Formats: sequence, C-alpha cells, structure tokens
Amino acid sequence: MTHRFWVLLLLVNCLLLTATTACSKELSPAPTAIPTATPLPSPQEELLTATPTALPPPPTGTPTPIPVTPPPTPSATVAGPAVTDVQFALDLDETGQLIYPATEFVFGITRVYVRFAYQELADVTQISSIWYLNENPVISDTLNWDGGDAGHFIIWMEDPNGVGRGEWRWELTAINGAQDPVDGVPLGSGRFTISGEPRYVSASWGLSFDPPVNWNTVSEAEGFVTFSSPDQRAALALRVTPATAGLRETAAADLALFQADHPDVKVVATRTVTMSGEEALLQKIHYTDQENGEQLLYVVSALHASSAYTLWMLGPAEYDATLQALLVTTLRSIRFSTD
Repeated sequence: MTHRFWVLLLLVNCLLLTATTACSKELSPAPTAIPTATPLPSPQEELLTATPTALPPPPTGTPTPIPVTPPPTPSATVAGPAVTDVQFALDLDETGQLIYPATEFVFGITRVYVRFAYQELADVTQISSIWYLNENPVISDTLNWDGGDAGHFIIWMEDPNGVGRGEWRWELTAINGAQDPVDGVPLGSGRFTISGEPRYVSASWGLSFDPPVNWNTVSEAEGFVTFSSPDQRAALALRVTPATAGLRETAAADLALFQADHPDVKVVATRTVTMSGEEALLQKIHYTDQENGEQLLYVVSALHASSAYTLWMLGPAEYDATLQALLVTTLRSIRFSTD
C-alpha cells in the first residue's frame, strides 16, 4: 500500500451522524402521543460480540400525534395471542391507514411502516419488534405494551442513509418473563423486499455494495476502492483478492498492511462476528495522527467462496458509535454475483 493512499485516508476526521431507528403507534379512536423508540444496545455491543443484534439509533423527538379511526375487529380465525393482517407501506393517511401497501420497494426510501392487527394481548406486558435484513437482525426494539386486548398498531423504522437493499423480515414477539407461557412466543411476522441497482458495482470482483449515501468515490487504485464523507474527514475502503489462506491469516495480513505505514498502531479488540451468514474477523485499531489527533480504524476481514474481502472504516475516535453503525450497514449490503 503506498503512502499516498494512507495520506488520503488520514485526511478524515468526522462523520454524518446517521443510523437506523424505529418508532411505534397504537391506532386508537382518539389521538395519542407517539412514543419514541426504546434505546437500543450500543454499537460496540453489536460489533464486538459474536451475535450482533441492533444498530444504534440517534436521539429522536416525538412525532406529531396522528388522529386515527377506530380499528376494525381483528381476524377471528387465529386462536390465542396473535398478530395478523401484516402490511407494509411508505406512508399513512390521517386516519392511520397505510397508503398503497406493498411488499416491494425501490432502494433509496428512508422509512417503512408496518401495520398489523392483534388479538388476545391483554395479558402481554412487553413486546419485542425485530427487523431482519437478509436474516441479520438490524433493529431490536422493546416496547411496554399498553394496546389492550385487540386492535391495530403501527410500527415504523427509518434510516436517513436509505433503508438497506435486500430481503426484510419483521417479527413481533411477546415478552412476559421467563415463567410466563407466552414469553418469547412469536406473535406474527411479515416480509418485504427493497431492490434496485447497487450504488457501486465491480465486474472484476463480481461484487456490489452500498457505501453511505453522499459519500464520494475518491480512488480505485492500489487494489482498493475508496470513499470519503462529504466533508472529507472520514473514509471507507474495500478490496477483494483471491483467497490464499484462512480467515485469521487473512486478517493478520490486513493488519500488517496498515502497520507498514503506521508501526505505532494499537489493536484494542479482535472479535469473530457474523455478517450475512458468514464468519468474519473484526479488528479495532487506535492510532494517533499528527494533524488530526486520535484516530480509529475498523478492519473487517472475511472469506467468500474463493475470494477474500476486506472493508476498512476510518475516522476520529470520538465518533466510534457512528463508525460502527456505518460499517455494519455497509457490510450487510455486500453481494457477490455468484450468490
């Protein structure tokens, strides 16, 4: 790796503060306040454990209350606590009805609503709403349940960078405590797809992915494709090479590549993580830049078929949470043409 490439990366210092969040609303006859999402686990808890569960949401305000009409009676064909009539849409009207429900959307949208009927939930105290992208849990939100026994409810999730491309699955689960027979019982689920052309496609690598929205391609040299944030103070880089060794050997080579220009780096964490169903190795690295101060680099190394791929996310240490969120979102968008 030439010094020029790392000079490019070391020009970065801050990030757009973006992440994925979720909110909810019960559809009752009178307007009520819409609660904000329960805080999710920190991004460090996600990336530095073997089973990531959620992306970190930014602070959000309370949306304007929406007047709604009384809900129709839920379906009587399902016995016991259940969620039925699951529908997805990009918007809703003043009565709480979804506008043009669908199961396919185009990449670039920033919010998706799910509306569902529920029944026999009078004894449920909490619910868990989980959104999966390609079977990877992206948002896990726990809400105190006060919707009563039956009715309709709306939950939504949003990402200012654009809701990720791929197959989405939403699931609602009851949480009543380990001794309760309904604890952990899935109440219902639904699926939708977000499609469209990837933001970056490499025919030679047989790979495509979505860098953060508004990040610009600055280089396709030295075996890497490199992107910078709009203010050029953060960067990510990706490369794909033939797989010639195991995962840990590949990760060691990736670290050595950085150490060649920065021998004073400090590896503060090394963890095995799962991305899109494949094992990957995460290295969290601290180092000091003379011009920009304390810097942080995440290196994720993974193997896919006969290829090895590496994604780097670099920025100031104080933006650790956002670096992790953007890293996870980018990794989950990676697709190989052979899949």
